[in-house]
Amino acid sequence: QKIAVEDHFVEDIVKEMAIIMGADFIEEDNITSFKIPESDGNGEVSAVQFASGLGIMNSDYKLKEDLILKMNKNRINPLKFVFNLGDTFYHNFGKDGDFESIPKYSGAIIGSS
Repeated sequence: QKIAVEDHFVEDIVKEMAIIMGADFIEEDNITSFKIPESDGNGEVSAVQFASGLGIMNSDYKLKEDLILKMNKNRINPLKFVFNLGDTFYHNFGKDGDFESIPKYSGAIIGSS
């Protein structure tokens, strides 16, 4: 499954992922999260966005299909700290960039220029 999202705050990325997967997201105590629908797999994705612009995204899921996050560059390009506890997923910045993988139990600091 390919999900194209704007390169902006992690809470918005989680919201867009939930909407595209047909899931309801929850915003509580500065954490935005959603549960992966059974039709797509199982698990959860959550994010914390701090006022300073720093965002942390936590993913712990098993999907039935590959997930590709296509990060469309925006005027605001904050750093994202991603901790992947679930399946490997791939991300990309821009139309012609290579896809980079973030394997299970790995973390990444992502930012576009």
